[in-house]
Amino acid sequence: MEKRKKKGFTLIEMVVVLAIIAVLAGIAVPQALNSINKSKSTADIANAKALAGAITQGVAEGQITLADTQNAWKIVNTTNISNLNKYISSIPKSKKYDVEFEYKYDAANGILTIGVKDNQDNYHILYPNPEANY
Repeated sequence: MEKRKKKGFTLIEMVVVLAIIAVLAGIAVPQALNSINKSKSTADIANAKALAGAITQGVAEGQITLADTQNAWKIVNTTNISNLNKYISSIPKSKKYDVEFEYKYDAANGILTIGVKDNQDNYHILYPNPEANY
């Protein structure tokens, strides 16, 4: 009797390979999603610092006047902060939540706070001291 040459893979071999791929995908996909989320958070913090720098420079040069917001959040835009476009070419949006940055200004203490509002209407402070879990 002649031995037949084996062509292709057996069903067991294919199932083993698919199981290995599924396990690897189960490990890699959550790690990739976590990395994307972390990069969006890092970009938001950097953009908040850039906005704060632009606003602070404008205030120092007397081109921007911030009124006390009475502990209320206001959107960072050229309507609420006139002359801001002289100090920053474009006003970024949050990468993580796709919303505009907001600010509070305490005139008595000269404290500028920049943050974003998430999908559940919770505010996350990004400047001056970013939240550890953002």
